[in-house]
Amino acid sequence: MHRGHGSRAATLAALAVILLWGSSARTDVVRPPPRDCPAGSIGRSGHSGPYCSPAMCRTSADCRGGAACEVAKLCITPKTLHNRRRPDSPPVVVERVTGSCAGGKKCEDGRCQSVRVCMPKAQKRPTSAAVLAGCGCSVGWTGGVGWALGVVALGALALVRRGSRRRRRQLVR
Repeated sequence: MHRGHGSRAATLAALAVILLWGSSARTDVVRPPPRDCPAGSIGRSGHSGPYCSPAMCRTSADCRGGAACEVAKLCITPKTLHNRRRPDSPPVVVERVTGSCAGGKKCEDGRCQSVRVCMPKAQKRPTSAAVLAGCGCSVGWTGGVGWALGVVALGALALVRRGSRRRRRQLVR
């Protein structure tokens, strides 16, 4: 069975896409932020793993999604973030919220602290904790690998289309 140039090109392009996609996935793996953070905190994530961070504020103008800046009692513990790209640099320590200690509840992890955070209004709770602190998060193509992958995909489409046009012309003749 004779295979046309278009199918060979498509196979090579698909192989290139798989190789490029696989290499980018291994180089920058970050788990998504938690979705079940306590009220007054937002999900964050990085190379040191996901955690809930206090949604700090000074006034309600700092909050989004109908949330209000209020004093809340939260269980807070330090979380150490390591810089794997520069192992010689000192680690960064951030605050991690593990729960609420309102009403005299005891903290299982961390210590109880009163902090000003964006709290959702009781009747209208946002669906995403990221809305509370106005997180402008997005996922998209980054770096040179994303561009290379896009160029390879466009090239593969052009070659496949070109091959199918040639086959149609040969069938017409």
